[in-house]
Amino acid sequence: MKTSRVIVAILLVALTMFLILPSVSWAEDASGIYKNKCAVCHGTSGGADTPMAKKQNIPAFGSDSVKKQSPAEIEDFILNGGREKKSSHAWSHKGISKEDGTKLAAYVKQLGSHKQQ
Repeated sequence: MKTSRVIVAILLVALTMFLILPSVSWAEDASGIYKNKCAVCHGTSGGADTPMAKKQNIPAFGSDSVKKQSPAEIEDFILNGGREKKSSHAWSHKGISKEDGTKLAAYVKQLGSHKQQ
């Protein structure tokens, strides 16, 4: 009888943790990650309208050079710095998972499809 109460208590704690912790620990959505990690350089809309973008000649996501890149190429750039191995990206070494890289690449393509202002 005592053992079954302990098991029920453990199951309740485990279920509570399963229901509460995902909202805290699961990865943010792509727009949240973008706002936290990327917008400072690329701008909130991907228009490369920030001082850093101007200083480093960062292209807008709506530019031809970005539009012609595949989602896989953009993902590689986000996670590994692309062919140039730019350390300013290489986010896989800074805590961005492959799954989040894939989501961010799709988000970049989405931002690039909007008319840049």
